[in-house]
Amino acid sequence: MSTRVKAILIISLVFLFLGGMMVFETYKDYIHSNADSFTGNTTGNINNGGYLCEYDGVVYFANPYYNGYLYAMTPQEENIRMISQVSAYMLNTDSKNLYYYVNSGGAPSSLGGFTVQTLGLFKAERNGKGMKQIEKIICGAVRLIGNDLYYQRYDNETGRKTMARYNIRSHENEIVYEYADISPAAGDGGYIYYTGLESDHNLYRMNCETLVPELVAEGNIWFPDKQGNLIYYMDADDNYKICVYDMTNGQKTTLTQDRADNYLVVGGYIFYQRNSDDPAMMMMHTDGSDLTELQKGIYTGLSASSDYFYFWDYTSGVPMYHVLLTDPNHNVTEFTAAHDAALDDMQR
Repeated sequence: MSTRVKAILIISLVFLFLGGMMVFETYKDYIHSNADSFTGNTTGNINNGGYLCEYDGVVYFANPYYNGYLYAMTPQEENIRMISQVSAYMLNTDSKNLYYYVNSGGAPSSLGGFTVQTLGLFKAERNGKGMKQIEKIICGAVRLIGNDLYYQRYDNETGRKTMARYNIRSHENEIVYEYADISPAAGDGGYIYYTGLESDHNLYRMNCETLVPELVAEGNIWFPDKQGNLIYYMDADDNYKICVYDMTNGQKTTLTQDRADNYLVVGGYIFYQRNSDDPAMMMMHTDGSDLTELQKGIYTGLSASSDYFYFWDYTSGVPMYHVLLTDPNHNVTEFTAAHDAALDDMQR
């Protein structure tokens, strides 16, 4: 084989390789696919800001001890490490990517030598690298359902408020509902359950395929969370007490006598912030039994992994507290490991 033929062959192989890489880069997202029933986070986490999500043995969370930067760890709180120096919330994830909203006041930050926008909906690889903007927009709740990322979309230029969805495979973006206060947080089984806000506050659900809404239950229903055939919510007609609606028989049960500011359902428990002259973080079983005062004070950032429940101080964002879900004594302690990991990163 002549030198000229060898050179042509090598050049052809190089171009073939580069072309293959370009094709793969173009279609790699389309190759990836989630089941229609897949959801990228829990309703309780999203309803409380989406500061934490979990997938396949990895917990991702916004660390309040270091500007809300994106950290990762095991569900047992081991191997805590920062994966992205970006303040992210409304976290969602699947086997391929992280999806999140960033609003850092418009100030640019430098990640990996590249200056990026710090407002909008973003995606990145699960290791935090490869951050790309989906849309520069102000968002409310964000929820990955199947292969679609649903989000409340606020357009500052036009004042238009809508609910949109972004297909993570085709990268197509469309408006699915002309009323942005419709929250996609409670997504389950190909439906989005939401509070009607156009003419009433009844509970509706929207078919994610047909986009057709239907009435589920009447009432003044806020922050619904569907768990199987049960829907938990706050009843605005009854001082925001936590209630549960059974879809099988239409029965409503009031679970608390307290007014709640927020709540989260996980592992057979309901955690909520008691709104009273004696505020406290409360805990009870999902049937309303064994009501327990965990800690006095006013708290926010309610989040849960498969092992722990988390919350933090309402005023300063720290300390961050946690409760091991399997602890029979429900001891509340500070999440010092997150603090120590943040301190190490700040000192580097």
